[in-house]
Amino acid sequence: MSGETRPRAAQSTDPQVQITDTGTFGGALFLPGTQDMYRYQFSENLVHQRGTHDLKTGVDYNGFNMRNNSFALALSGAYTFPTLESFLRRQPSLYAQNFGLNGYTSHEAALLGSFWQHELSAYVQDRFRPTSGLTVGVGLRYDMQVNPQPQAGTAGVRVPVGRPVTTASGVQVAYAPVPQGIPNDRNNWGPRGDFAYQVPGDGLTLIKGAAGLYYGRTPMIYFPMRGGGVSNTTLFSPPSRFGVTFPNVLPTSIVAGSALATLLGPPAITYVDPEFGNPRVLQVNASVSRPVAGVSLEAGYLFSDSRNLRVGGFRSTLWDRNIAAPTQFDSFGRGINLLSVARPDPSIAQANAVTSFGRGRYQALVVSLNRPMRQHWQAYASYTLSKSEGNASTERDTESLYGPTDPFNLDADYGLNELDERHQARGYVVVALPGQVTVASTLSAGSGLAFPVYGAVDVNGDRVTNDGLNPDRPIVNGALLARFPEHQPAWLTVDLRVAKGIPLGTGAAAGRAQLILEVFNVLNRANLFADPRTQAVLGSPNFRVNNRTLGPRLAQLGLRLDF
Repeated sequence: MSGETRPRAAQSTDPQVQITDTGTFGGALFLPGTQDMYRYQFSENLVHQRGTHDLKTGVDYNGFNMRNNSFALALSGAYTFPTLESFLRRQPSLYAQNFGLNGYTSHEAALLGSFWQHELSAYVQDRFRPTSGLTVGVGLRYDMQVNPQPQAGTAGVRVPVGRPVTTASGVQVAYAPVPQGIPNDRNNWGPRGDFAYQVPGDGLTLIKGAAGLYYGRTPMIYFPMRGGGVSNTTLFSPPSRFGVTFPNVLPTSIVAGSALATLLGPPAITYVDPEFGNPRVLQVNASVSRPVAGVSLEAGYLFSDSRNLRVGGFRSTLWDRNIAAPTQFDSFGRGINLLSVARPDPSIAQANAVTSFGRGRYQALVVSLNRPMRQHWQAYASYTLSKSEGNASTERDTESLYGPTDPFNLDADYGLNELDERHQARGYVVVALPGQVTVASTLSAGSGLAFPVYGAVDVNGDRVTNDGLNPDRPIVNGALLARFPEHQPAWLTVDLRVAKGIPLGTGAAAGRAQLILEVFNVLNRANLFADPRTQAVLGSPNFRVNNRTLGPRLAQLGLRLDF
């Protein structure tokens, strides 16, 4: 059993102020928040060896208990100003605040009771040697996850469920009553296998390969544990709509029939699609290694295909599904004027769906050289050529700002994602000098992560913004831009570590001290890059202006004692 208590008080009771091209101050959007997390784990593994077979089987249980959890966005309000000039003029573009409904205050609705999430897995695997030069492993793993359920209901009458289907005649959407629960996931079977083959002859060439299905887990934080639109709701709207002026905030609860309730309108909700399941990854890799001129040379290929990735839900992306299927399209096939007609369910506003309709693919070619410690020095170097693609998934906060650009066609967004960095290089060298002195240096370099480009206007008319940004792909020179059409600048860092050993006496029981000097970014490279949250709006004065850095040269001196 292990436990953790996280009391996180608000650093200010004032509303958060975010100036998009400058910075953020005031009370944090996500504070105050408390969270007591407890984990209960049991595992057992059995090993049986017979002849050339090494058979293993085991079971693992993890129970996660959340208590005294309090969290809601913008309990003290939040203002967004697009520029520093608009802040000086006190002209915010967006206001956010969480409200209590049906007799709840926002703070009461934000408090969760005790919730459990249960995970159980079991596996069996066998590793054997058919021949002296071949080792084979096969196995099967089963994973299941039983999720907690919301403590309050979710407002609304009906919402789309399942995947939208685009046909030649339009878009087909299946409607159902608003889901009130969170699905469990009990059908995750993961076969896997691997091999290692030593090529006959000189016995120096080794070929390895592996393939398997692997399943991830979905933490409770991504689920709408409080329900939606029944005990509380969160407003994101221009402040002029409600007559609130900076730095004021609105009341924490809304009384039915009040002027604020009339202005607020139907609540926004978040729901979990009945088809939701944990992420699944098919991973295949193969490599060849051989010693050459005193070093080990290895070349390998990695293929990773991910399905059931999360789209929508907690974080900053939004997939609003309370929108009628489009009847008007632009020249690129995108639906436009999406809210020109009434919402399919007029009793609610935005309906943020938590689904597992995302997919991604990663491919990489890796070449490495490894020289073991010999003649007082060792070294390692690797180069990776890779490509990372996806379709607006927010799994593990990937693409956490952009979100789907077309609510009826997620695959329209398939392309490079924000994890794409085509070229990467890593290396280190360690030298052992006389007098118990060790010198080590590391080098890391990359061609730059993918960089998004946001439209300055709401192209499709769905009124969806993520952190105030329009997740709509702009048109440049008659062509529709990809979601991540650019890359950040290339970067390089070199770090240095020098350690001097100092004996603290004689004999085997004597201790030893180490005086350590570490210097980061020895070359003092600027390594500038642009913040995609503030510098990626096409047409803005600060578009692609590099306003962030990986850090200046830093040095630190330390002392380590070993007994």
